[in-house]
Amino acid sequence: MSSFNRPKQLQRSDKAPPSTVCQKCTLKGHYTYQCKNPRPYVPRLSRSQRLEKDLKIGDTKKKGDGPAIELPDEFRTK
Repeated sequence: MSSFNRPKQLQRSDKAPPSTVCQKCTLKGHYTYQCKNPRPYVPRLSRSQRLEKDLKIGDTKKKGDGPAIELPDEFRTK
């Protein structure tokens, strides 16, 4: 049976289109299961840093009004 007569589902190619983004390394052109690149470090703020900067998700307060909740003194920056 030639490849022209096969249904589209059976004509799977292991080559990813150039627009495909790998979920592991965030580079384009390959699938995640084919990835040989290391996972990049993504810096994120800690919970206490986010509270201090008032970046709480869903917060209705305006920036600069202080933290969304009262922080203990040990977590405040001096």
